Amino acid sequence: MRISGMAPGKLVEDLAYVDRELERDEDSWEAWSARADILYCMGMYEESLQCCDRSLALNSKTPLSWATKGDALCRLQRCNEAAECYRRAVELDPIYLIAWHRDSS
Repeated sequence: MRISGMAPGKLVEDLAYVDRELERDEDSWEAWSARADILYCMGMYEESLQCCDRSLALNSKTPLSWATKGDALCRLQRCNEAAECYRRAVELDPIYLIAWHRDSS
């Protein structure tokens, strides 16, 4: 799934789209990951973290969900936990540069 950008109105539309996908398939790790990313962009870090956990429970081998979880944890001042998530993303995909950068910050 593709998230359209940072415009608040568009994020609301994207969230509605993802929620419809989850109504059809509540076990879609991709939809949970996309929902986590959208909520993160909306500043809803606790909710984003919950969606990351759901996505990772369904598929623990997705670096994007690990990195998004790290971002949410960092925003919640849980930086040690965030660093572990970034490391996990890099373990899964060694060229996952976003996680490398965030882990070194």
